[in-house]
Amino acid sequence: MPTSVSSKPIQLLHSEPAPALSLADTLPATEKETDQSPQEPKSRQLRKGPDAPIKPTILSLEPASLSNELSRHFKVGPVKFLTSEYDTLSLKMARLQRKQPVFRDFVNAQIEQAFPQLKPLDPDMLSFERSRLGDDGRTSVAVSKEPLLDALTRAIQEIHAYPDKPFTDEPGVTSQFMLKTTPTEAAQPITAADSLHTIARRIATQFPETVKNFWTQPNPKEILKDAPQDQLLSLHKKQLSTLAALGEQDGYLSSQAKRLVDTVLQYPTREERNQALAPESRPGVYPLVINDNSASGARLAGHGWSPARKVLHLGTTMGLWCCARQVRAWNPSRTALKRSRR
Repeated sequence: MPTSVSSKPIQLLHSEPAPALSLADTLPATEKETDQSPQEPKSRQLRKGPDAPIKPTILSLEPASLSNELSRHFKVGPVKFLTSEYDTLSLKMARLQRKQPVFRDFVNAQIEQAFPQLKPLDPDMLSFERSRLGDDGRTSVAVSKEPLLDALTRAIQEIHAYPDKPFTDEPGVTSQFMLKTTPTEAAQPITAADSLHTIARRIATQFPETVKNFWTQPNPKEILKDAPQDQLLSLHKKQLSTLAALGEQDGYLSSQAKRLVDTVLQYPTREERNQALAPESRPGVYPLVINDNSASGARLAGHGWSPARKVLHLGTTMGLWCCARQVRAWNPSRTALKRSRR
């Protein structure tokens, strides 16, 4: 088995059907579909990033193969073949994720825009100082001094906490950017094209949009024309199918549990399951929701469980999985079900 497959038990804190959840969040579909969610306080809305996320394309997936032409030629067994396939999928996911925008690079680009005269740019040589006149009306007294990156971090946090609040210096306090040309020389004032909070607000609002665009829009320069989130979703599903096949091979999963995972991946939406499967053999798909005392609970990203039938009854085999780490069967007892609903 791959080293990332864990045999530790998972404590299910809350497992009631939740609002519609796409594979962009955890699983292909749920048995209860609604887009309604509690309204967050205005001071927290900016934390969520761009509104109306674009959901990935959900496609059917056939069960993982136990071999290919090359493995058969070299007489590679199914366990070794599946383990190699799992590792290959992990590498592909890592390569894809490394292509996404990096926050530090985005911040440096915004600083370069604010200081076009600095080439090359070293943000660590910049600082942000605030001062006021002393009681004598002539002497400048320092109020604060911090590296520019620290000042931007603080300003971004303030913008996230109070997105509608205008930020201005308090009366009598002035601010300026300072530059050290060498580590040993004294810092000198430098003119910037934007204020500190203008730079910070641009980062706070544009970086989430940049990340969203990367994942949801195809890159014409790439060989694969699918949006990166569609590629990542496909890789996760293939990895889950590979884990299920590997689990059946080494006895970690029963054949019934393996078929359950295969069925959910082959018919990823509720509509497809309703059309293709009889009610008595139609699996349900649910996210795991932690009871955090909120109206809808906190969804546990990447985790879900699927009963073999829509009508849950004791003794039913369930597939309980985390798409990136493991797939495992669960035969709930009456006590376990009672505990999971608390």
